[in-house]
Amino acid sequence: MVFFNILLAPRSLYIQDDSFIILQAVKSMMAQKPLVLNINPALLVWARTSIGISVSRAAGQLKVSSKQLRDWEAGKDKLSIVNLERMAGIYKRPLAAFFLPEPPAEPPIPMDFRCSSGAVNDSRKGRGKKNGSS
Repeated sequence: MVFFNILLAPRSLYIQDDSFIILQAVKSMMAQKPLVLNINPALLVWARTSIGISVSRAAGQLKVSSKQLRDWEAGKDKLSIVNLERMAGIYKRPLAAFFLPEPPAEPPIPMDFRCSSGAVNDSRKGRGKKNGSS
């Protein structure tokens, strides 16, 4: 119970007695072993595809190999908190979104009814012929 109270104590209490030494030991143990997360791989795929970037581009921005990213997305390899934080920033998603049990249902992207530049030029040519001008 003493160990639990040391971690929750205010910073000013760490220098009393041996608690500061214990805290330093805990920090060094945590620094040696990276925290590995158990994230649903479907969430990783959803986050990447929902913003429309490819595996190779996402891997380049994450500074990992495409194979490593595919392994994370397939669930073959576990993801560290550092890589998950980078992924959240690149995919423009809150970190909490990766802890959902499954990807959220998103409404479909609305249909775009704007014309391309080629269609605008064609309509202008058509109007010009109707009015008798070239």
